[in-house]
Amino acid sequence: MSNKVKTKKSQIHLIIQQELEKKIDTLQSEYKLYMESAANETKSTAGDKHDVSKSMMQLEQEKLSAQLNQLKDQKKVLSQIEVSKDYQKVRFGSLVETNHGNFYISISSRPIEINDEIFQIISLISPIGRMMQNMEPGSRFEFMGKSYQITGIQ
Repeated sequence: MSNKVKTKKSQIHLIIQQELEKKIDTLQSEYKLYMESAANETKSTAGDKHDVSKSMMQLEQEKLSAQLNQLKDQKKVLSQIEVSKDYQKVRFGSLVETNHGNFYISISSRPIEINDEIFQIISLISPIGRMMQNMEPGSRFEFMGKSYQITGIQ
């Protein structure tokens, strides 16, 4: 594959990292607001109403904490990819070109467009990721009624 493709791989990886960082920052800010709000809340004379409100805030904090941990785990997984490494077979960290589009094998994320080219961001545990794993250029496989051929791997 050309240096142009390597540049695309680096760009895709950077975009995913930046999006994860942005999501983490947003959730950390929300979590901090909930923590501050809970700390500043004074005991109401309404009793039950206060307890329900406090329970709902605690549930929301737990939900935000779980989301934050999941994003941090994804960031850690993403950091294990050696972007400059070339691959001969489809593996974690490879950029795969097929006759039906391009795939970056990393974490599951939204598709990314670079120079009018769409890259699907998938994990190896996704259905199509499992099918492609360990395949080489020239390999063929069927997925959802389409016949795919791997034309390049980086």
